[in-house]
Amino acid sequence: MVLRRVIASCAGSCIVVACLQMDAINHSGPVRVVPLSDIRTCAMGPDSVHVRMLRPPNFGLSILVEERLDGLSKYALLDTGEDSTWLVGRLSQLGVDSISLMVISHPHYDHFRGAIGLAGVVPIGIVVENGMRTGLPGAHARYVPLIGRLGQTSARVVQPTGPTVLRLFENSQAVRFVAFPGVVYGSQGGLYTNSQINNASVGVRVELGTCSLLFLGDGQLEALQLWKAQVPTLLSSTVVVAAHHGQRDARDTALYDSAHPSVVLIADFNRYWPDALLYTHLTRIGTAVDCNFSSGEVTLFFSDGPPQIGTSLDGVCPLL
Repeated sequence: MVLRRVIASCAGSCIVVACLQMDAINHSGPVRVVPLSDIRTCAMGPDSVHVRMLRPPNFGLSILVEERLDGLSKYALLDTGEDSTWLVGRLSQLGVDSISLMVISHPHYDHFRGAIGLAGVVPIGIVVENGMRTGLPGAHARYVPLIGRLGQTSARVVQPTGPTVLRLFENSQAVRFVAFPGVVYGSQGGLYTNSQINNASVGVRVELGTCSLLFLGDGQLEALQLWKAQVPTLLSSTVVVAAHHGQRDARDTALYDSAHPSVVLIADFNRYWPDALLYTHLTRIGTAVDCNFSSGEVTLFFSDGPPQIGTSLDGVCPLL
């Protein structure tokens, strides 16, 4: 199989973008929940990956992925939360001096506003986003100049029209990011609803050898149904970042059953608590659930050995 590739320079390194044929997906195995402690290896060879669900002081979702290969680290940021000052400081504390890949799932401020402080300050390689430019209400309209600035300061801005492969290291055999589009709404001459903006979220599957992480932005039921129909092989995953903060309007238990995640991560600060029925369903089938309000910053480590998880706090998810 031949993949069309574009290589863009980025802060002295390279990131590879490729179109993906669906038969190239790494499958995660049979549909059943396996506790993280029972996974003996992710079969990643010399690669290792740290995943952090950050805990902004206000609200928002941001996942930092560090891939380490041959003594070098490269970083991907999946959404940026709403507090740019805090995010710049936290990334500095973690030693992040450049971002090879930034994904902004959709133009709601609790997912993109952190990027305002990064643009032009931290070198950024590829930016993946959903392409919405008009019809954004209120403060979300700040997204348009942000993307314009990122277009000037990053290596490239990409809007995936189908499953699209991105790699932080060109020579990595174990780690790749597969971005896929959400619902595409035509121009309607007015403002998009919040639900439409959510359902237009870009999703990402991060393949980590035989393990994986699934990031669904703020996709609600319409987006989840679309993904089940169009990209079902992308949904099976070891770790799932819950769609739309685990809210009732994203309570698609069939999707989580087909994903059979060992762990579900939920960003749920002060404003959106997880849906109690979804939480109960996940825990009943054996999935571990960590919320950053109660668990703090959640870290996962993937390597050739067993995956590991840690939290900075020890609490139970508050529920609606």
